[in-house]
Amino acid sequence: MLGFQPRVTIESPMRFILGLLLATPGVAWAQVVSSNPFPAILPGPISANLTPFVTIPADSADRPIARITGAVTDGLGRVFINDLTGTIYRTDLAGSTPAPYLDIKKQNVGAVPTSDFYQVGLTSIAFHPNFSGDPIQPGYGKFYTSSSVANTGTATLGNQTGPSVVQIREWTTATPAAPVFAGTSRPVLSISGYADGHSNGTIAFNPNARPGGTDYGNLYIGSGDGLYNDGNQTAQNLASPQGKMLRINPLAAGIAAYTVPADNPYAATTGALPEIYASGLRFPQSFSFDAGGTGQLFINDLGQAALEEVDLGQAGANYGWSQRAGTLATGYAQGVNNPGDEQVYATPTAPENFTDPIAEYWHDEGAALGSGFVYRGTAIPALFGKYVLADIVVGRLFYFDPAALTPGSLATLQELQLTLDGSPVNLYGKYYPRADARLAELPNHELLLLTKAAGQVYELGAVAVPEPASAAVLLSAIAMACAVRRPGSRAKRRC
Repeated sequence: MLGFQPRVTIESPMRFILGLLLATPGVAWAQVVSSNPFPAILPGPISANLTPFVTIPADSADRPIARITGAVTDGLGRVFINDLTGTIYRTDLAGSTPAPYLDIKKQNVGAVPTSDFYQVGLTSIAFHPNFSGDPIQPGYGKFYTSSSVANTGTATLGNQTGPSVVQIREWTTATPAAPVFAGTSRPVLSISGYADGHSNGTIAFNPNARPGGTDYGNLYIGSGDGLYNDGNQTAQNLASPQGKMLRINPLAAGIAAYTVPADNPYAATTGALPEIYASGLRFPQSFSFDAGGTGQLFINDLGQAALEEVDLGQAGANYGWSQRAGTLATGYAQGVNNPGDEQVYATPTAPENFTDPIAEYWHDEGAALGSGFVYRGTAIPALFGKYVLADIVVGRLFYFDPAALTPGSLATLQELQLTLDGSPVNLYGKYYPRADARLAELPNHELLLLTKAAGQVYELGAVAVPEPASAAVLLSAIAMACAVRRPGSRAKRRC
């Protein structure tokens, strides 16, 4: 269990008494946790300087913002950055001027345009590990996208509701090194049943898997619960793809568009989707594999009204949503079957088969957990081996040491101090109330910081101080891109 005692408050004596009388039989009523039960996140001793890397252009002349959410590499030293609106940009380790590589809106694949704050559109790219490898081996010249497309009622998985579906699509080129994509594509997998923007997040291959290994060529897919407060209770339903980590081999096999790895935990379970790798997640919008050490999978589960959590990815694990929010209980666990109940409650003492997170933080420290990576670069030696995570809205970067984790307790988070032009910078400041921060990993294992709407990409490191104009560029770009929102409002969390 946790190594600390949550500070809890009972909202009213009458409610507490009524809860004891009216709670579902067999369910013990717990106290409401209404204030931060976790230790404060203090500035740590490690700092990083932001160096301008590239700038992604505005979506159009009448819509002067970008919608960048990620960056990946292809094995050829190139870096690809995706815009939610459908364009994939190509650059390199030197930060050359980005150029369009592929615009899926022009490919007649039914792409659905994104809105400014909902996570729909082109959310992620994943290059097959053999994309630029052996031409006679499977996967050569292939990469995959996760995007929103129109719902035609023929999704592979899900209940067919909602105006759009998440589509995993395979793109094939005969010339992987070409500067612009030319080739063919086909749908691999589509998922329906999303209603509130909790849909598609990261897709990725395990970079540690090698040819011949059991995990080589398997694609991991983060799938959200599909509805605010998981009103359909899908995350705990093994017959539903919502609220899950999925895992498939995306290569076609005969008439099958993809196959299911034989060692998936539910591959032979009657009534369960064999594609499921782990369950009980709200919105695993971002996940990553440690490129060193044990190669562990880290899942950042985007929270709801109270807290954010980091989970260790394990086959067959159930992380508790929507019975749990992190280590705390939800109203559903208390028999409060009201989809509007966002409160959290003290953790039940009875043992359960839920897998606890390894780190979590309350919403007075941030608002929405974005991407994270174990740092394996060389530019910041003190950060080596630390897991670095970004809060999307406020732009704070936190870190902890996975090697120092104690079973049954939570990691101690510290804030990574950031400088720009050699001076401390706060990405959530007076003139730009939404940072839209994401992290990405370069092939040399250094980290990039992306500011989604501003289109600015920075490299983290102990490097030379950039030109003084860069701070002004950051301030003006984010100020232009981000509308002012009341602190604490739900609108600012549309990410």
